[in-house]
Amino acid sequence: MRWICPIAIADNGPGMPQAVIDKLFNPFFTTKPVGKGTGIGMSISHQIVVERHQGKLECRSQLGAGTEFLIQIPIQQPSDAPTGEGKGSVSNSGATRVEPIAVPSPG
Repeated sequence: MRWICPIAIADNGPGMPQAVIDKLFNPFFTTKPVGKGTGIGMSISHQIVVERHQGKLECRSQLGAGTEFLIQIPIQQPSDAPTGEGKGSVSNSGATRVEPIAVPSPG
């Protein structure tokens, strides 16, 4: 499968323990105090990237060394992907079309 250039988002923060990483994409999971977060942001991100676009969303973290999120979306949806919105079609629900872009070479 061909992928759009991966997108990596990293920080140099304290990192996360494996117990947090294991629950990170679960709906309503949060490490914030009660009333300071809904815990749905990462779950929704996972639904968009993995379920809707058949992509990959990974979290790599090491305590004391920061965290990196890696996002990959296929250029073309697999033939066994769910039909309709999951194939990147434009609809009233706000799904978007994913298309590769040409990147000019440095000159």
